Amino acid sequence: MKLYAMKVSSNDKICQKHFRMFQDDLKLSGKSYWTSDHSGSISVNDYLGFIESNENIQFYRITNIISKCDTLHKLIRENKEWKDTKFENRDIIELVPISHKIYFWNEWALQIGYTLGKNKKVFTPRGIQYVKKAVSLPT
Repeated sequence: MKLYAMKVSSNDKICQKHFRMFQDDLKLSGKSYWTSDHSGSISVNDYLGFIESNENIQFYRITNIISKCDTLHKLIRENKEWKDTKFENRDIIELVPISHKIYFWNEWALQIGYTLGKNKKVFTPRGIQYVKKAVSLPT
């Protein structure tokens, strides 16, 4: 099991739109989809945490990986209106919430050994990044 995190950019309108759609799908069906990381290293039963603009992070478990060769991949991209081609060649991951608990990114990151930067904040991932220092989900 590995933990990954990504910041939902407050400046990227497309990312915000996709995240709203992600949240809407969770409410409707209890699962949703996101594109995988650039290296394709995410696996089933790994976790992805989304860091929102208020610095809260919520984790989701990866339950399925849809290969870019799978016909479902194309259907999901069309249904979600994912027109941005820079993610077109990435697998799609299916996620489910693991709890409704929300954590504060800076607090958790400090607990697992990250240090504060010059701006008195912990580094925040851009894109999906492996959280190297995490050995388990926050408690």
